[in-house]
Amino acid sequence: MEIAPGDPCEGFLLFENSHDGSATLRVLFTTVRVVCQNTVNAAIAKAKNVHKIRHTTNAKDKLQEAHTVLAESADYWQRWQQAAKAMVKRDMSRLDTMAFFEKLFPGEATRAKNIRSDLMQLADGKAKGSDLPGSKGTAWGTYNALTEYLGSERTTRNGNTNWEAETFGSGVAVRQQAWDLLTA
Repeated sequence: MEIAPGDPCEGFLLFENSHDGSATLRVLFTTVRVVCQNTVNAAIAKAKNVHKIRHTTNAKDKLQEAHTVLAESADYWQRWQQAAKAMVKRDMSRLDTMAFFEKLFPGEATRAKNIRSDLMQLADGKAKGSDLPGSKGTAWGTYNALTEYLGSERTTRNGNTNWEAETFGSGVAVRQQAWDLLTA
């Protein structure tokens, strides 16, 4: 999917199976490119749309469930793409962007102020995706600045890498809160 000119995004279906019948087959929709167990865990940690398929002996039931998953997949990615493209069309002034980051990281503590300052630098064009033609000054550019911050720029207090914090820690909730606010 090309959300903004020059900004391709990919959607994936992840199938997770125990292979011994001890657990249901889980199918989920994710933008995480799964290449190892760590990225499987990352995709699962963020998953909101999970479809479970029971292990049964009835092939007809399995075929129906597969059709359901594929139909849901097409619908999910269409809705995701529409929401992302709506963010591209939503202009955000510098003041709007600062107010948005204040909602995500409120307060007057030095740490909160520093986070907002770093985010504003990214939103001003330092982040990959926030500086693309058609993204700068939009909700999509602001979202890309946040995800760049969470995944690459942020320092953590507990010694986790940025990726670990963004994938398994507080970054998951912050990213979802940002998505919800920007697509509301």
